[in-house]
Amino acid sequence: MAFGSVLHNNQHNIGRSEPPVGVGDPCAGCNKPILDKFLLNVLERGWHASCVRCCECLQPLTDKCFSRESKLYCRNDFFRRYGTKCSGCGQGIAPSDLVRKPRDKVFHLNCFTCCICHKQLSTGEQLYVLDENKYICKDDYLLGKAPSICGHNSLS
Repeated sequence: MAFGSVLHNNQHNIGRSEPPVGVGDPCAGCNKPILDKFLLNVLERGWHASCVRCCECLQPLTDKCFSRESKLYCRNDFFRRYGTKCSGCGQGIAPSDLVRKPRDKVFHLNCFTCCICHKQLSTGEQLYVLDENKYICKDDYLLGKAPSICGHNSLS
């Protein structure tokens, strides 16, 4: 799923309004009556301001939030859970994370390493591809430390 479509379909503005005639309706977060002067309108439901929090990190959400299955998320936690996954560790990649993109794969910087010496591989560094997600730095390859796998490819 493309980053833009994940963002477009799940991002919501948080609107502040005065309670309508049905004052005391239950909060969508805690299910207690909303008796405050103001309520927050998220996902077309009323919330106490203190209940509009990311369900993962519990940080207050003030301007924008993301949702899935009626749960609220901050931007980073939403994309870690539902966004692109790192080809190395399998964890989600937040929009603020720095990444490396060899071929059609995406890795966190710390996950893009030589599978022999575990050195972090850099942009432009010559390396050798063993399979879809395993790379060997040039030094280890030239020292003969690479497993003997037929058909390895060079990638610059």
